[in-house]
Amino acid sequence: MKRVITFLAVVGSLFGFSGCNSSDIQNTPEKESVETNIRMSLHREYIVQKGDEIEKLSDDAELKIVSDFDTNTTKVRLLSGEAAIIKK
Repeated sequence: MKRVITFLAVVGSLFGFSGCNSSDIQNTPEKESVETNIRMSLHREYIVQKGDEIEKLSDDAELKIVSDFDTNTTKVRLLSGEAAIIKK
């Protein structure tokens, strides 16, 4: 009888702990996406990734965009004006 009670106490505490852990995980808010704005400097090369956006901050902004399919990278260079990269 003593062994059965000990077994039930151990199993009960294990299920109790796992129940607390799983409810904590379910109530954890999802990670919010944070945008980062990078103001571009003239003639500097930037590597952009899928999902990044480029915002022209002036009407005279000119950009050079080069995609290298061998390395799967895309580079952007600000030739004139003002622009920013928005990383998501």
